[in-house]
Amino acid sequence: MRTAKASAKNPTARIHPYLLLLLVALAAISVLALAWPRLQASLHYLPVERAIDRYWLEGAIAADRMPGLQQRALESAAIHSHQRYWEGLNLLYFVQANDNNAALHQRRSAFEQS
Repeated sequence: MRTAKASAKNPTARIHPYLLLLLVALAAISVLALAWPRLQASLHYLPVERAIDRYWLEGAIAADRMPGLQQRALESAAIHSHQRYWEGLNLLYFVQANDNNAALHQRRSAFEQS
């Protein structure tokens, strides 16, 4: 009964929860908008990260996948320039340069790019 009397005295008492909800929603949307480039780059980089993890376990990355992985790492760095993407790209070029089955000119260009 006390709450009914309090709301009768103050008609704006029900507005405050909605205002709080609006402020929280606005803050969540702004944080998502600010974090979107990093989230997008991170999701785009996932196959590269998995291939690098597999490289540390198995010691090799398939040569036919290498150009696509390098392209994805470069695109991720273009979306959001973070050192993790550049280090991954550098490692991919280094692995390609150390591939003894590749032609010498491919190995040299990979060393120069890394």
